[in-house]
Amino acid sequence: MSRHVLITRAADDAAELAARVEQAGFIPVIAPLLAAATIPGAVPALDNARAVVFTSARAVRAVSHATNIPVFAVGSATAQVAKDLGFTRINTAGGDIAALQVMLAQADLPGDGPVYYLSGAEITAPLAVPGMAIERHIVYRVALADRFPDSVETLFRAGDIAALTLMSRRTGQACAAAVGRQGLIPCLSTINALCLSDSVLESVAHLPWRAAAVAGRPDMEGLCALLASGSL
Repeated sequence: MSRHVLITRAADDAAELAARVEQAGFIPVIAPLLAAATIPGAVPALDNARAVVFTSARAVRAVSHATNIPVFAVGSATAQVAKDLGFTRINTAGGDIAALQVMLAQADLPGDGPVYYLSGAEITAPLAVPGMAIERHIVYRVALADRFPDSVETLFRAGDIAALTLMSRRTGQACAAAVGRQGLIPCLSTINALCLSDSVLESVAHLPWRAAAVAGRPDMEGLCALLASGSL
């Protein structure tokens, strides 16, 4: 049976997952379906805010340098990127937006200015906490790939892919569009779809996968646990 696992994350986010796939005994194949671009000049001066919120590691990477401002990160991967940049006052919400909003509501923040929320343009759900002024700044944009590379298409047609990882609904939608455009839908019958959440699964549930599984928790650990579950 094939040991190749496709990683569809943007190239700048794929390295950690690729390493974890390899540790699990599989061969990672990076095939990004998203490409992110930072928006020049979009990051405000963080010293003007009471705190800064990140719901993606990509938003953290848009920041040029850390300050002493409190950071609220949606999950551990985002928190780690903030730590690597030099932020020290980091709060992590365990990968859950609702938990992040509760954490913000309970936080004892200094001053009376706004809380900055740095995000991508594709984020549509508002971040709202009663009584707290949250100022959103769009710091990057994401473009969807319209097809898989030729080398990956060859793996599809050879039946040489064990699983495909999907970590966002948009990635799932891009995957569904690409396999349809390239005539690869029949190849999915031997491939497992490993999805970060129910929402991600919904974006590809209509496709004829060998099997489709949802991570027990919506983060890297949860997704990698599917690789170790013995279901591949």
